[in-house]
Amino acid sequence: MAVWSHDGQTFPYFSCLPYTTETQEERLARLSIVVDALEHALASEDWPRALYWNTELRDWLSLKFRMPQELRIRLIRIYYELITAFGIDSRPHARFMTTFLTLTKRRDIDIELDWRRLWLVIKRILVPSGELIIRAVDAEDLYHLKTLIHAQGYFPLSATEEMLTEFLPLFQTSDLDDAFLCLYLVCGFLPTKSYAHVDRVMPTIFHLWNLLGSSHVADAVIIEFLSRWSRDAFLSGQRGNLLTDTQLDYLFTHLLRLMKIPVGNSTGGSHKSTDAYAKSIFFNRKYTTAKDVARLLVYMLPDDRVYARLQTFIDATENFFHPSNSGAWITPLASVLYELVTFYQLRKNREESGEYQSPENIGPGDRLVDILLKVTFMATYNRSGDVQNLAQAALQGLAMLAPDKVIPGALKRIYPSLQGLVEAHRTAVSLHDLGNLTSVLVVHPRWRTHLTTLVTLALPGIDANDLGKTSMTLMFLTQVAHAVSIEDVSTDGDISRAQQVVERDLQLLEEDATDFGPGDLEDTRSSTAAWRDIVSMLLDRIFILLQNLPPTTSSSSGESQAQNELICAMTPICVALSDELFDLACRKVVDFCQGHTLYNVADTMSGVVNALCKARPHKTWHAFFGPLTASIRSEVLDNHAGSTRSGGADILPRDRGLVWYIRCLEGLVDAGGPELIAHRKELRELVSFLMGNCVSQATEFIGILVSSYLEGLVETYPTDHRRLVAEEVGGAVTGIESWGRLTPANALRITWHRASDEELAEATEFFISTASDVIAGIDEAIETSRASAGKVRQEWSDVIVSRLSYLENLLAGATELFESSRAFRSDEEVSLDNLQYTSVYPYGRRVPERARLDAFRDSIGLSLHKWHNYLTAHHADDVLCFDVLLLVFKTWFGNVGYQRADGSQSKLTNIYVEDIAQFKVPGRRKAYPRPYLVRRALLYHVQRTKHATLTVDVTPTHRLLLEDLQQTSIGAYTEIRAIAQSALNMALRSVADVRSSVIPFFLDALDSSDQEIVKGALYTLSGKGIKSFIGRSEYFPRLLRKLVLLSNADKPSMMLPVKQAYLECALKSRPPPPVCVYEKDELSVKSDIVGRDSERQAALRADLVELARSADWRIAGAAMSSLGASVSSLGLPLSSEVATLTFSMAISDHPALRTIAGAQINHFLGLCWLRVLAGGDLTRAATEELLVPGRQIVSASEADGQLRDTRVGWLVWPDEVEIFKPGPSPEVDAETAKIFADLGPTVSLDWFVRLVGFWREEPKEGHGKFRTHVAHFLRLFFVCTRRMTGAVTLEQARPLITELCGRDQPHFHQRVGAEMLAGAMGSLRYESEEYAAETMSWCTELLKDVLHTGLTPENLSYWQSCVTTTLRHRDARRFANLVPLLLTLADLDDTSAFAASARLSVLRKAIGAIGWRFVGGDLASQLARHLAHPYKRVRDEIGKTLSLLWASRPRGYKNVPDLLDACAGKDFGVAAYPPSPALRECMQATFSQLAIWRSERPPGAEQPTAYTTGCKTTLAWLSCGIDSTEVHQLLPFVPTLILPELLHMLDVKEDHDLLVLAVNLFKALSNAVYPPEQVHPMSQSLVEIMTTHKQWHHRLRVMAILQVFYYRNVFYIGVADRQAILDAVVLLLSDAQLEVREGAASTLSGMIRASSTQRDETIDRLIRLFQSQLDRAPVSRSQQAILARHAPILGLSALVSAFPYDSPPLWLPEVLARLARSADNPHPIGASIKRVLASFKKTHNDTWHIDQKAFTQEQLDDLAEPSHTYFA
Repeated sequence: MAVWSHDGQTFPYFSCLPYTTETQEERLARLSIVVDALEHALASEDWPRALYWNTELRDWLSLKFRMPQELRIRLIRIYYELITAFGIDSRPHARFMTTFLTLTKRRDIDIELDWRRLWLVIKRILVPSGELIIRAVDAEDLYHLKTLIHAQGYFPLSATEEMLTEFLPLFQTSDLDDAFLCLYLVCGFLPTKSYAHVDRVMPTIFHLWNLLGSSHVADAVIIEFLSRWSRDAFLSGQRGNLLTDTQLDYLFTHLLRLMKIPVGNSTGGSHKSTDAYAKSIFFNRKYTTAKDVARLLVYMLPDDRVYARLQTFIDATENFFHPSNSGAWITPLASVLYELVTFYQLRKNREESGEYQSPENIGPGDRLVDILLKVTFMATYNRSGDVQNLAQAALQGLAMLAPDKVIPGALKRIYPSLQGLVEAHRTAVSLHDLGNLTSVLVVHPRWRTHLTTLVTLALPGIDANDLGKTSMTLMFLTQVAHAVSIEDVSTDGDISRAQQVVERDLQLLEEDATDFGPGDLEDTRSSTAAWRDIVSMLLDRIFILLQNLPPTTSSSSGESQAQNELICAMTPICVALSDELFDLACRKVVDFCQGHTLYNVADTMSGVVNALCKARPHKTWHAFFGPLTASIRSEVLDNHAGSTRSGGADILPRDRGLVWYIRCLEGLVDAGGPELIAHRKELRELVSFLMGNCVSQATEFIGILVSSYLEGLVETYPTDHRRLVAEEVGGAVTGIESWGRLTPANALRITWHRASDEELAEATEFFISTASDVIAGIDEAIETSRASAGKVRQEWSDVIVSRLSYLENLLAGATELFESSRAFRSDEEVSLDNLQYTSVYPYGRRVPERARLDAFRDSIGLSLHKWHNYLTAHHADDVLCFDVLLLVFKTWFGNVGYQRADGSQSKLTNIYVEDIAQFKVPGRRKAYPRPYLVRRALLYHVQRTKHATLTVDVTPTHRLLLEDLQQTSIGAYTEIRAIAQSALNMALRSVADVRSSVIPFFLDALDSSDQEIVKGALYTLSGKGIKSFIGRSEYFPRLLRKLVLLSNADKPSMMLPVKQAYLECALKSRPPPPVCVYEKDELSVKSDIVGRDSERQAALRADLVELARSADWRIAGAAMSSLGASVSSLGLPLSSEVATLTFSMAISDHPALRTIAGAQINHFLGLCWLRVLAGGDLTRAATEELLVPGRQIVSASEADGQLRDTRVGWLVWPDEVEIFKPGPSPEVDAETAKIFADLGPTVSLDWFVRLVGFWREEPKEGHGKFRTHVAHFLRLFFVCTRRMTGAVTLEQARPLITELCGRDQPHFHQRVGAEMLAGAMGSLRYESEEYAAETMSWCTELLKDVLHTGLTPENLSYWQSCVTTTLRHRDARRFANLVPLLLTLADLDDTSAFAASARLSVLRKAIGAIGWRFVGGDLASQLARHLAHPYKRVRDEIGKTLSLLWASRPRGYKNVPDLLDACAGKDFGVAAYPPSPALRECMQATFSQLAIWRSERPPGAEQPTAYTTGCKTTLAWLSCGIDSTEVHQLLPFVPTLILPELLHMLDVKEDHDLLVLAVNLFKALSNAVYPPEQVHPMSQSLVEIMTTHKQWHHRLRVMAILQVFYYRNVFYIGVADRQAILDAVVLLLSDAQLEVREGAASTLSGMIRASSTQRDETIDRLIRLFQSQLDRAPVSRSQQAILARHAPILGLSALVSAFPYDSPPLWLPEVLARLARSADNPHPIGASIKRVLASFKKTHNDTWHIDQKAFTQEQLDDLAEPSHTYFA
């Protein structure tokens, strides 16, 4: 049963448009053409054509057309097969993947995909073959993570066990990379649409989680997986419990750790050393754990178990939400709040709408509100803006779920803030709260009466001195205006009735009342009498704000933000005004406009006027137009404004009034509508007057006015800004009944402006006549300059600039008077001749005089060409003129039918997305105020317009202007070049099929000797318009050759563009794949495959070879780097010439050339060996289906050879494994054999000796590091040279290796020897058994000599790396002689400290490299005999090695079904890492020996003893174990062995090193991740120590562990254990030692705070206990009496401290008063009381005016005694 019934479209995109759109049949007919053409292109592997039709398909989808489900399924299958094929070019592959993601965005598609297809692709990246081949991970391969995320929902449920069989064998903690890889794969691939396998699979998932329990990354990955499972199963109609009780406890325990909450001496719960291995080149997604856990929990509701644990979680973290207790934890905590509320709303609202059809609805939300409300209020006052926004959004959601619970508490906090009774920060937060709660407040019958009072109190927030508060206030007013009609509907204009209600409610709020009675409609009506005063006050505050705002410095400044918020608020406010109030507002704004000239806020004032005009256009025009035009003329004629030029950026004082009035007038014009045509005569006269009299910066604003006038006449846009329409809502649109009402999206009926014939004629005439005047003016100025031979004053440039600016605005305003005649999109890479298809859909455009307009536009182009030529010839240095001229070029090219040059769609979309964010409600679709629905319709119209506005066909005028732009793009002036390049990019996007004619010009320009020309060409070729096209085979080789030749540039200004261009080209220089393994099973058509052209690539390689022989090392290096792509690609045949050149350059004298050539050799040899292993078959090579000699695939039970697949982990064995048995050497294919034969003489012994000579050079600084890449290179090198006739062999290199490994050699020579020895041992995998044995014997002997007698501090790291490089991911049985040699390193008798520690460190590294396969015999017991070794370095190595040895002995299963069976029926599967009998025996023996040594140690001995040295070794061992994933092996020993002995170690004050180690382990033990079964023994041990140990230090220290342990495991600790711990802590309050008593009080406080189970009963019981003890203990100075009285005082103080930020609960006033009355008791009682009173006062200082009402006067008097004056 599918429960997700949404059809995917809420908004009526087609019916809301003002013109008739195409029918669904027409859309599907065009889609059929697209799909058929796409299939034919894919069948022929014509990737450029496939890309063309892929883009058409994406465009079709983007237009909101509905695709039939059957076709969508078919396309998903086609694209899935396509993107999982091998050998597709990277550029089309990325586009195809994007389309697949688009098609699979919705999860309600019934389809199954083959998971193995995707796994084979990902496997090549994550689990490489292990052979000696080198394969770079392509960037497009990494995109498959997104493919997996989308495809996972379509993998068949039946494949679950098959997936586990594939992935679980990878799990091993010896190599944590593999452990995390296995986890990523299991959680990424497993199907999650059903609970069918939950009982069988979930225990295994939790078993994996338990194995990696100390990793935050593992927590995040598994929580995300469980979250998806919960959601997907719910949406599929599955019902059941995903998690058991214990699994839920485990989930919440780890969630608590993820919050980064500090407890005691602990700061977190993750081992960073473990998480360091979680990084993956493929699985690099960012996990949002708060979102994932919220989704998981919400889709499990209404489960009482979830609510109970969520309550415990909130209780445990409550204090960390308070703003005064902020830290790293607050953001994740606030995120959990926000996400919980968001997902709850989403599910609830979709269930109510019928979109989710759930048999058990989630419920109204009261229970969730009860849990979250208190901490949400706390978090809203946080100082962090991000946290505050999360909490505010959560508060809004809670108010929507349970308004009766939220609004009273919010108003109780808001009113004092708005009345100025608290700090300013809380006032800003309250304003933000009001904005978020408005939508709930206005529809609540009880609380909506408060709206006008709240608005009145909020208006002072509009303050130029606090722009942040101003923005908050304006956002609140915006919400109010969208929600209510601003009108007086009171019966007699009397507001007193509403005021009385508000005053009564405020009194009830102060008294914490819960029953406020029902709401009365007449009360709300009475409140509306305040609107007139509010409107008047609002406008006055706005005017004062505008008068005091300074000029804005940037778009992100506070001034700009406040002005933008004001403009956004004014439109809904003006629309919501009644006629009477609108008249009032209009009069006040007119008076302000006429009485002030505030040029710095002219744009804001224009927005205010525009808002009035949108609300009542006729009234606004009538009120403003006459005064504004008169004022403009007066400024020009009387004040001579605009008559002279302005030399700077500031507007002249004389021009400021003119700018003010023009911007106000532009606000009228920008609103558009029928008023424009009604006032056309006056507007045209005014424009002509201004253009004829102004030359200053006012021309910029005149141009904007002209553009707005033209746009208002010709464009299609809504003129409907009403808040509600009766026909749409079917009810009242004014009055109280309309408050909070929303227009259903599907009922939308919009009034649009569509250009009439009269408007089009007016626009055409105005455009042509005005533009003609402008052109004439420019021509006249040009003639003036020509007459004076170009010698003109600056005023001449001003005239040119102003006229060009007018022309640019005219072209921009008249954009929709022009359109393209093309029927489909152009593409220069695809032949589209005779295509019977159109991609243009109706978009409401009419152009009656198109021929006349096109001809006039063409004449403008010719004029631009003429002006450009003149300026180039006579005023080439006039940057200002060229800037504006090129801007006109850009507009002329780009603005045809759609304003490409302006990017209008992206701007409108960004503004729309930002504005609707505050109205979004999770689970409700398009539930926005009506104006935003209207804007969404406008956006869709703009999108259709953009889609229909295709590129234009090229004309002779286009050619002329393109040539102009080409020349200017490589001109002498940088600023002009940059603008010309931008204009050229726009031209190339706007004109069809011109790139191929432009690129050769710039390629030729690269040959110039003028570096400015070369730079211009480089930047142009790297521009957006050309960059994606330059990779074509006819251009790319030429470009790359020129870039290589330019690489020897010396000037820094040239080096940067050359480097950028070269890097971009190098990325594209890889030849196409040689074969494409694409089965095409899903295609319904067949076609011949298009041939692949590799001739140009071969020619390019030949050119680069010649350039690489250059004497200039920079050119040679660049050429060799460029050859790298072809060297490492199968797309071209191997070249002896390239190989010989590369090997020769590897011994060049220049280090940069050697580095480049070395990398190329590595890739070249890897490619050769890949061909050998593929038998010369390119298809096998492309898919890496290798013919490896000696490889056999057998059943895991029959594996008797050496394991070849070293990625098999210990957890479970696969059904089949790859083994290796020595066999014949692989045969070399003919082509590779020829290359080897040609290359052999070059790679001689002399060549090799020279190469090694460079390697052995002394490092520039330090000792240098072991170079793993050199060892890997030598592996491959020796394998290949053994098959090259005449090449150096390993036998010939042996003397050199022996020499370099000698003890008398410098350490950097020994580094090379270690690298060569590692390479030699690693090169034997393909050789005969005899040869491999003989070579390995020689290597082992050489290594033995070094390890036993040649290790030094300088070379130790080299030989460690040599051994680990050899053994990592290899079956150790392949090195039969090496492992016994390594075991001899554990002999610790008669050796120096360094020698012993060095040999042990090599052994330890080798064990780590071999991992769980290591078999050490009795090595552990051998090392354990040396626990008391006298040398520190040796002890440390013994400890680390012991930890590693025991960790490498895990328990596994022979197959996946066995593991699943073993885990089934258990919440966590089988126990993680159960300690083996051998480990138990070792631990018992170790701690028994420590106890003996402790008894033998003289007390206070300062000299090392067997006990202190043995303890240090043991602590080194345990510290390594605690900080690893194998910590579970040690945790069973903590309660009985480790913790008791550790307390004794802490008593040894004489040995500082021991103390440091013990303290560190002590902290680690408290923070360890204890599995549920270990919590009870640990609790018992802690209780026993607290109650039985005689040393007070032990009792004190164990509480430090208890504090962290209790908090981290609060969900596990049972009732009995909790009570036992509590009783033990209470008992310690009476301890004889003061430090213990105070520690017990602190511990008790934390326990009470963290526990929610039976908390109230526990507090009541403790209060009675402590008060009775206090009553029985008289005040006395005797020690016994002080002790008897101090215990209950500390207990009561602990209860008070447990709730530092709460409003006082009922029991607290009396307890606090009782403490205050005892403040004069003897020390230390009085000091303890004063501390708790001071702390209470500090945390309640901000809210004391409210909190003190919980106290009686007598209690307040007790608190105000002189002896404790905190409350006086």
